Amino acid sequence: MPELTAGALTNDERGEVMVGVGARAELRLAQRDFGPFRVNARFALYLATRVMVIGENQDTAIEGAVGEYVYIKGRVRFGGEIGLMSREQTTTYYAPSREMGVFASAYLGWAM
Repeated sequence: MPELTAGALTNDERGEVMVGVGARAELRLAQRDFGPFRVNARFALYLATRVMVIGENQDTAIEGAVGEYVYIKGRVRFGGEIGLMSREQTTTYYAPSREMGVFASAYLGWAM
């Protein structure tokens, strides 16, 4: 399934906006009246890849992520993901360099 991404990266010197597109493969699971508490639950595990453009120099970045979420009520869901990003840094006066980063996030959202 396709996805759109927007965010910001900040440090003590500056902040940069990023936008991107990606694709996600999900495995959705559900259980009905199972376990010792007879609980109904819906959740999903996913893998995602994203391509982004960052900052005024329009540096390109590639990200791979793995995540999960659980439906809390109706279409409201809570989840988290961890991703690895590789960015081509062109803001230096020397040769371009590559930055690597690990990102972890938690989110509260909804399904359309």
